[in-house]
Amino acid sequence: MIIDDLVEILAQQPLFAALETGELRNLAMLGRTQRVSLGELVFKEGAAGDAAFMVYSGRIRILKVGDGGKPVTLGALGPGDLFGERAILVDEPRMATARAAEDSVLIRIDRTDFQAFFREHGELRPYFERLALDRARINFLRLDTLFGAMPPKLILKLFNALTEARFASGATRYEQGDVADGLYVVRDGEAEIIQAGDGEPQVMGVRGPGEVIGERSLF
Repeated sequence: MIIDDLVEILAQQPLFAALETGELRNLAMLGRTQRVSLGELVFKEGAAGDAAFMVYSGRIRILKVGDGGKPVTLGALGPGDLFGERAILVDEPRMATARAAEDSVLIRIDRTDFQAFFREHGELRPYFERLALDRARINFLRLDTLFGAMPPKLILKLFNALTEARFASGATRYEQGDVADGLYVVRDGEAEIIQAGDGEPQVMGVRGPGEVIGERSLF
C-alpha cells in the first residue's frame, strides 16, 4: 500500500526524524498521488506555489532561467527527495521549474494541509525554513557567481565550507596589510575595495551580489 511505503520513506528523512510512526502516517495521509510523464511540467518558475512534492518513483529535474533566458539545471531528484517546500512556508511565486526527467509518481501535499500539520508539530518548521534557505544559497552560487561552472558536487562541497557573515553599513572587514583569512562572496549589498597610499585612501572598486572579495588569499 502506498501509505505504508510513504511512511517508510518519510521515516528515512532527517526532517521527520522526531515524529512517531503514527504522526508519520498522519502526514502521509495528507498526500495525494500525482503521476507525470517524461517531459511534463510539475510547476513552472514564476507560477504560484501552493504545494510541496516528494518523489515516490522516477526522477524530477529542477531548472531555473539563467543568463540569456537559457535554462540551467540545478539538480535531479529521485525517490524520497522533497521539492517545492518553500511554497508551504511562504506565499510567493515558484523560484524554479520542476519537470519530469522520466515517468514519475509524486506525492503532493497542499500548503493548507501542511500548515495545519505545522500547527501540531511546530518543531518541524525551523528545519523546513533551513532547508529552503540552504537551497536558495546553493542556487545563488550556481547561477550568480563565478562558481557556476563547477560541477554540482563541488558546489555542494563549497557551500558546506561557507559560513554567513553580516556587516553593517560602513563596517570594515579587514584592512590593507592584514593577513588574509579567506574568500568572501557578496550575497546582498555592496562592498568597497579601498587602497591606502601616500594621500587619501582610494576606492579601487565596488563588489556587488555574486562577486568575490579576497580571492588572492586562495593562492
